[in-house]
Amino acid sequence: MYRLLTGTSTLAPSHLPTVPSKSHLPGVLSVPVCSPSRAFPIHVLAISSSKIPSEHCMVFPIHALVLASHCAHLPVIPPAHSQAGQSLVKLPVLPFALPSPQAFGIIHNFMYTHRLEPVFRSLLPVPVGFFQSISHETEQGDLQKPTTHAVHVKELWQDMTAIGIYSTDLWDAVDLAWRIVIGALTIAARNAN
Repeated sequence: MYRLLTGTSTLAPSHLPTVPSKSHLPGVLSVPVCSPSRAFPIHVLAISSSKIPSEHCMVFPIHALVLASHCAHLPVIPPAHSQAGQSLVKLPVLPFALPSPQAFGIIHNFMYTHRLEPVFRSLLPVPVGFFQSISHETEQGDLQKPTTHAVHVKELWQDMTAIGIYSTDLWDAVDLAWRIVIGALTIAARNAN
């Protein structure tokens, strides 16, 4: 997977739109290559929200093999033409709707790295002194922060369900994050009364 992740990083990021308009989404993106690689992504997923009508989407360069090895519920990914050795790659754009395009970024990173630390950091930012600040915040009955974290965990869970992620490590991480958030909400609610 590291080789595939390296292939993704060889694409010139300046030529990958970050939040393109769905109505002006091209069928193919031509992206310059920063350095030679044989493991270029072969498609770009253009993820839009399935819950909130929006004109924008987020793009993620992908390898079909990575998606197929992690996800059970995907649209048919058409074959791509080999482009190894070229200075410009043409990536077919595949529109796809998920409950949370932002949460897909967490999944995308995990599929390539298999690292759980970034998953936890994106769901539950744990700075130095976290537990002291939580107990201080919950003494005041502050429900806003734990509620925000609960929303992030729920969005990741919804995307994982929608695309059929079957990594037990990732599911266990989301379950643990949910338990932590529910515990924080319980303490905050108790202290609010």
